[in-house]
Amino acid sequence: MYKKYKRLKKSLNKKERRDLRNQIYFLTTAMICEMSILQKETYSRFCDEHGWAEFYEEAMTIAERALLDDDSEFIKFCRLYYDGDPEAEDYFQNKHDTCTDWYFMNIANEALCVSMKGWEVQNKSVK
Repeated sequence: MYKKYKRLKKSLNKKERRDLRNQIYFLTTAMICEMSILQKETYSRFCDEHGWAEFYEEAMTIAERALLDDDSEFIKFCRLYYDGDPEAEDYFQNKHDTCTDWYFMNIANEALCVSMKGWEVQNKSVK
């Protein structure tokens, strides 16, 4: 699992690995925050019945897959970026018409909606 990520990480020097780690932390945090908002607004019934720990476990799995799966846009971007390819400049803006963090927050929310299907709040006027 995550073969391309492992190969990428192995090819980087210490400073680049630290930079990669920080990018992963930043994007994971952005995705978790965004999914938490969606969770509270739309799927709070799930946390009422299962607790927040199970939600955060699912959210971390979603974030990890979005970033580190072999076919992820993050891995494609990183390969270009660390190879010095000029295509890395504004990669997400050019390919997806949005910035990097918003791209991944949208991907995470879509995955959360699939994962939480059936747990929607039945009456949104009741909080």
